[in-house]
Amino acid sequence: MPQVVLAGFLVFVVMTGCSATSPPPVALLPPDAQSAFERGLDAGEQNEWEQAVEYFGEAWEAAPASPQVLFNLAESYDRLGRHEVQAIVWYHAYLAVKPDAPDKKEVREHIKGLEADLNASIKDLVHMAKEAAAAQIQVDYLASETYRSISYMKDHNGDTVGAVETAAKVQYAYDRANLYSHLALEQYEKGDVAGSRKTFALAAEAASQVPDGMRRAWSYSDIGEAQAKTGDTAAAGTTFEQSREVAAQVADDEERYKAYSNIAFDESNAGDTAAARKTFLLAREAAAHITDEHDLSKIYEEITENQAHAGLTEDAGETVEQIPYESYKTLAYREIALAQAKAGDIKGAGETAEKITEVSWEAKTHREIALIQAEAGDTEGADVSFMLAMWAAGEQADDFSRSLSYRSLAFSQAKVGDVAAALDTAAQIPDADERRATYQLIAAEQVKAGDLAGARETLALALESADRIAEDYKRTWAYPAASEAFEWIESGSLYLDEPSQKDLNGFLESLKGQAPDEVAFALARAAKDLALTLHILRDKESELRKRHAQRDATPYKLQWLCLA
Repeated sequence: MPQVVLAGFLVFVVMTGCSATSPPPVALLPPDAQSAFERGLDAGEQNEWEQAVEYFGEAWEAAPASPQVLFNLAESYDRLGRHEVQAIVWYHAYLAVKPDAPDKKEVREHIKGLEADLNASIKDLVHMAKEAAAAQIQVDYLASETYRSISYMKDHNGDTVGAVETAAKVQYAYDRANLYSHLALEQYEKGDVAGSRKTFALAAEAASQVPDGMRRAWSYSDIGEAQAKTGDTAAAGTTFEQSREVAAQVADDEERYKAYSNIAFDESNAGDTAAARKTFLLAREAAAHITDEHDLSKIYEEITENQAHAGLTEDAGETVEQIPYESYKTLAYREIALAQAKAGDIKGAGETAEKITEVSWEAKTHREIALIQAEAGDTEGADVSFMLAMWAAGEQADDFSRSLSYRSLAFSQAKVGDVAAALDTAAQIPDADERRATYQLIAAEQVKAGDLAGARETLALALESADRIAEDYKRTWAYPAASEAFEWIESGSLYLDEPSQKDLNGFLESLKGQAPDEVAFALARAAKDLALTLHILRDKESELRKRHAQRDATPYKLQWLCLA
């Protein structure tokens, strides 16, 4: 890896002896962070990069939004070698918290170089995986997974044609069919319509070779959904018809139900509601032969949920009445109510929610309807639904159950901006610890909305509730938890989960002595994961910058997605 020194922000010029532009003033760090930071610098001067990573990691724990810490952490991973993923992640984090960095152009150019290095590593892994695979893989599923991973890797890196060629080596017909279908859709999205149709034909050929009837039906169904996404509704209709014909031949009642249910779900996703309605009814007919009431309840609940999501609420209402167990019927009514609310039928949603016999679930459903209304801009309607949720929550017999329901309700009210109502709801929570936790949740929403003064007042209520907790052990940790929230409000700290420890040298060393098929599988999976990680990383900097900009205006904790 080329050892490029980035000009500008940090004191790595001391370590490397290379010239740099005059850095801007380094921000003062908290004492713990400063101490670890200086130890990291000392380790860097001695080219002890593993030690530098450890010390700068400690500094980052104490000062997670510090640009100089993020940069030095990135640079240390960079110097460590074969840790391109970590270096890229931390360089992106540095640019996110320092969007006006004087060296941002150089950093971005260096990131491109690291991406090229990572691509070279991926190609090396693929080459090694192919060599290991050529040594005669004895385990069928490892062979299939090895070539499938290589195919996905090529696709992630933009080589869809190569991915299709590799897919032919996937042994299991079911996996091969699904892979071809995915790649055909990718080809279409890249403008290769002719290539897409050829690959769909390969997918259909592979599906015809799937030995198990239920899975063969699934394969055709997945292909049909993908074809519909390309706008080829005629081909999709034909493929769905093939899928239903295969499903009809499945002898086992439960497997036939699963086949039809999956087809109907895919037809719904493809936009063919009329076909989905007929296939859902076929699924229900197949399930009717199942005698175990628990299994039947679960199956009918699944059908109801899928029918509701497909907009077939009338059919879903007929299915729910056939559910023997009340607990599954409750879940089914909730799904119907939410589907009705999303479709704008608030009156119907409310009536469906009232059919739920378990009051905690009725409260939850009314609350979720309120959130849907609020998102649609119907604040008055949301207030009514929140009131219905409040009434249902109050009907629960024990204090703890009421506390949990009130807590969820108060958080939802705060989330839609009705802090006053949220505070009123929180005040009614019987359990002092739950009330304390609820006030903290409300305060967090106030922070996001920019109301820091209101958040401090709400956290004062949290501290007051902590004082009222009867159990000593709960009060012991609840009071500090509420107190720490004040520090969070004041600092508006940026929190980043440390990304994965992808050490390619260590990974390759770990493969020594393993069987060739295990090695081939591990190498191929690693190549695929790295390619996917690189694909994700390319989209991350803008998201981080956007979130950090929000943080500058309204401090709140930011979670970095763990990658690879």
